[in-house]
Amino acid sequence: MNRWYYAQFGNRLGPVDRQTIEELYRSGGLKPEDLVWEEGMPDWVRADSVFQQQAPAPADASATPPPAIPTPGLPLPDYGDFLCWGIALAWLGRCGIIGTLVLMVLHLIELTSARKQVTEGRIQPNDYTNNHPVFIGLGLFCCIPILHPFMMYWRNKSKLFKPQPHAVWFSIVTMLLCWGAIFGITFLAAFIDAMEKGQ
Repeated sequence: MNRWYYAQFGNRLGPVDRQTIEELYRSGGLKPEDLVWEEGMPDWVRADSVFQQQAPAPADASATPPPAIPTPGLPLPDYGDFLCWGIALAWLGRCGIIGTLVLMVLHLIELTSARKQVTEGRIQPNDYTNNHPVFIGLGLFCCIPILHPFMMYWRNKSKLFKPQPHAVWFSIVTMLLCWGAIFGITFLAAFIDAMEKGQ
């Protein structure tokens, strides 16, 4: 019977048999993102890639020691609280330009730090890290109300930062309220002007 190893918090644990590791996975003691290795596998893999699909055990098993656990990612800069609520600053008249620039810079710091760890092999690429900083910077500068919710969605989905579950909806609601106020004021001003001319 092949032996299984699993990695948690940078530590290699095991060996255990297949039944034990499956029970760990079912009970939540082994998370989907935790790494596992069975004798005969070329490298460590995510637990969910093995146990959700119930892949068969490899035929060519040998009693070789498990490979080194991939180096965990280093802590990333996390400006999530400000990014979540700071989008309101982008609508504050003259301060909006400064708010937009601050948000853009913070987004780019986080993104470039995550992309650097991807190139170093510390974390896996994902939808968030696949964004190019130049395009994201230009997009945020030109149209931050539209791109910001997408950035916060990808950021949350990547699970690299503290979760900001309200960020996407707060961004969208803020954008709709501000645009609604702008269009409402414009319409009201035009209506008042038309009424004054009609008198």
